[in-house]
Amino acid sequence: MIFSIPTLIEYVSSIMKLQVGDVILTGTPKGVGPIHTGDVVTAGLESDQEQHLAAIRFGAITREGGFVNQAPA
Repeated sequence: MIFSIPTLIEYVSSIMKLQVGDVILTGTPKGVGPIHTGDVVTAGLESDQEQHLAAIRFGAITREGGFVNQAPA
C-alpha cells in the first residue's frame, strides 16, 4: 500500500464530504485497463461471514471540470 488509510481518508475528505456508509475504492485489480466513457464499473465488498456488505455499479462519463489528480502529501 502506497498511502496509509488515514492519509487516503484525509485526501478524499478534502475533495468531497464523506458520510457514514461511504466506501472509498482504491487501486486497480489485476488485468484491469483504462476506463473509457460508456464503460460500466462494478465493485463490491464481502466478508467471510457476510456477502454483499457493499456494492456499486455505475457508468463512466466524460467529466468536464477542474479536478487535478494530486497525490496526498
